[in-house]
Amino acid sequence: MAQQETLDFSQVRDAGNFNPKRKTEGEYLGTIVSYEDTKSKSGNKMWVYGIQLKSDRRAVYPVYCVLDVKSLWKLRDLLMACGKKVPKKRLSIKGDVIMGKEVGIFLEDDEYEGKPKSVITSFFPADEYEGTDADGSNDDSDEDEEVEEEEYEDEAPADDEDDTDEESEDDEDEEDEEDEPEPAPKKAPAKKSPAARKAPARAKKKAPPADEDDDEMDVEDL
Repeated sequence: MAQQETLDFSQVRDAGNFNPKRKTEGEYLGTIVSYEDTKSKSGNKMWVYGIQLKSDRRAVYPVYCVLDVKSLWKLRDLLMACGKKVPKKRLSIKGDVIMGKEVGIFLEDDEYEGKPKSVITSFFPADEYEGTDADGSNDDSDEDEEVEEEEYEDEAPADDEDDTDEESEDDEDEEDEEDEPEPAPKKAPAKKSPAARKAPARAKKKAPPADEDDDEMDVEDL
């Protein structure tokens, strides 16, 4: 017969709302599935969104948008990638206006407490997504696989991190390479093989200018 025990669960941490699973770096299609109106560690107002991959519903990545002048670029990029017009003036916006919207994201490698994970570094419109994630998946079929999931504590970054994590552009150009010419056979002119060229690395996509978006949010001049 099983014995009854008195256990103290008061210090047990809840599992986080996010699961930033390590994925191959590159482009993915996601859906905004959560929104929270909260504050950063420094006490500034902040909106936190959760973006779930279309190809792996267990993978959910946080986006921390601090609502101060220095950090609003991130929220503006996200809104525009979701098809919202964001003119450069004072606006009245509801934080949940993009709930359920699809958006393209670019994932890069990172780690938390020694565990590998992926983080979102930029956004782009869903209609620019090419149809296959960077890891080669394009549906939810891997949901049936038994994969050990890693849990991370929801941790809002300090304001100075939000203010300084703008994406740096990769301005390194790749040079064309050519094969060495093949040795010439006897009594025949030497042949040269076609030049082998490397495809340039795909740069992170940026959100299109505001005037290209069709879905205009309700704005109110203050």
